[in-house]
Amino acid sequence: MNLYTLAALPLSAERGWPELLRARPGGWRLFLQIVLPVALLPPVILYLAGTVGPSDIRAGSHPWGELSMLVLLAEFASVAVAGRLLRHIAGAYALVLGPHEARLIAALAPLPLWASAAGFALPGMAAPAAVMLAGLGLSCGIAYHGLVAMCRPREALVAAAVVQVAAGAGLAAWGCLATALAMLS
Repeated sequence: MNLYTLAALPLSAERGWPELLRARPGGWRLFLQIVLPVALLPPVILYLAGTVGPSDIRAGSHPWGELSMLVLLAEFASVAVAGRLLRHIAGAYALVLGPHEARLIAALAPLPLWASAAGFALPGMAAPAAVMLAGLGLSCGIAYHGLVAMCRPREALVAAAVVQVAAGAGLAAWGCLATALAMLS
């Protein structure tokens, strides 16, 4: 699995996904080589923003290390839950998605969103928000094109509906986590 394969995933079901499905990467290999390095980015950025960032963020004695660890654990939990959720939602729409394929989509889909945390290094509010929205769009693209590549639905709208429900559930869960973190800090 190379960078070209990963870059093609959010753009097309015909590019990237066939190579990935042929390679059938193992769970631990995928986790250690791709998911873990990218998943570390948001907690590290949160920790750095809280400990060496601007003084208005550092005001008060917030437990930035613990909050960062909580975000990392939530990322891992969301991948585990997302695989089961995708499989369940796909089944409700009469799509057959195997457990390995569901875990693969669940592991790869959030990567652009997590990587977009680097956008917080940009000045102002508009640029980081734009980077985050682009990450969200690419994440939805990975989930959508992965479902199309693996399930081959008759209508593309079915795969879009599955992604919409799964993304909505994921955004709601992360919204609850953000609220809880805001209350703790």
